[in-house]
Amino acid sequence: MRSFALVLPMLCLMLFSCQNTARIENGKLLLEINKKMESRVNYAEKGSKQLMKRFTPSEYLVCRHSEIRDFAVRDSKVLSIDDGFGKGKKTIIRGVAIQKDIKIEKILTLAVYDSFPDMAFINVRYINAGKHNVEIMKWVNQAYDIDDNGDSPAFWSFQGSSTGARMDWILPVDSS
Repeated sequence: MRSFALVLPMLCLMLFSCQNTARIENGKLLLEINKKMESRVNYAEKGSKQLMKRFTPSEYLVCRHSEIRDFAVRDSKVLSIDDGFGKGKKTIIRGVAIQKDIKIEKILTLAVYDSFPDMAFINVRYINAGKHNVEIMKWVNQAYDIDDNGDSPAFWSFQGSSTGARMDWILPVDSS
């Protein structure tokens, strides 16, 4: 059992070094994280239109004089989990961003459960690993640039209501 526990993290590191991307799939959901800790979200089903063609920094920090977006993956591991939500897998990816005298560590945890297909539970933590205080103005999470793929309208919105008017609940979004 001990040798298996050592092999799994090595396989995950090899995944990053060979393909430059970690792939997390759950049902129809596909999340990919590259070596810069940028991500993209897509459908896992073959023949589906891509939601995102390019990777973007979906989690980052905005400081007084800069944005900390470029993190280099340092290590990653995949764990089996069995908790109050059920059985699944947890992927933990750690990276570091260095800008001048600022050093920030980012820990991205993605959990997927068998009992919740098509979903991922994402947790992001940051650690100031530098020697100076860093003033954070804003923390951005799950900021995805979804492609419109030429659809018209590009996006729709569900707007549930419990009024007697019974207006349309699914409405086109004016993205102009």
